[in-house]
Amino acid sequence: NVLDAPKPSTVIPKISSCDNTSVGTDTDGRVTFDLTQKAPTILNGQSASQFVLSYYKDLALTQDIPTPNAYANTTALETIYVQMTNKDNAACIATTSFSIEVLALPVITSVVSLKQCDDNIDGFSVFNLEEAIGKITANAATETIVFYKNLADAQNDSAPIANPTTYTNQVASTDAVYARVINANTCFRIAKVNLLVSTTQIPLNYSKSFTECD
Repeated sequence: NVLDAPKPSTVIPKISSCDNTSVGTDTDGRVTFDLTQKAPTILNGQSASQFVLSYYKDLALTQDIPTPNAYANTTALETIYVQMTNKDNAACIATTSFSIEVLALPVITSVVSLKQCDDNIDGFSVFNLEEAIGKITANAATETIVFYKNLADAQNDSAPIANPTTYTNQVASTDAVYARVINANTCFRIAKVNLLVSTTQIPLNYSKSFTECD
C-alpha cells in the first residue's frame, strides 16, 4: 500500500483572544483557547477522515495537549505544535505550528459620575458625556470611547448615543449611561457613567433675616 503523506499548512494565522475570566482573572494574560478551530487550515485540503491531528506545547512533541478544544495557556504568547499523522500508518507524519496570543484589556475606572445643575427643578438636564472620558481612562488618545443608553447595547455594540455632547438624561435626577472603551488591540471594557441632576433651587420670594445683639 502506498499511503498519502501528510502535508500540513505551514502558514497558519495566529489565534488572538482578549483577556477574560475563563481562566483566572481578566488581567493575567490567560484564557481558554479552542485550538481545533485551526484544523481545516492545518489539513491544507487533505481529508480529516484520513489524518489525525495531535497538539503539543513543545517542539520535541513531548508535552501533549489532551483537550485542545479547551486549552488554558500559561503565557500571553505561545507557540502550539501540531503533528499530522496518517490514520493507516503512524510512520507517515509531519509537523507544523501556529501561535496563540492573549491581548490586554484597556485599563479604566469602571464607575464614574457627572453632575449637572437643573434650571427648572424637573430633574432633567443636558450633559456633555465626553466630560466623563478623562475620569474613565488616562489613555483616551489611543482608545475609542462610545456611549450607550444601557449595558446590553454597550456589550453588543448596538445603538450608540448619536449626540454624546448634548445628551439629556432619560430618568429624572439620577440616570446612567455606559461607555465602551476600545483599545488598540480592539479589546474593550465597559464603564458606567452615573448622571446626577441637582434640583435644588432657591425660591424667588425667599428671604432670611439675621439678628445680632449690639
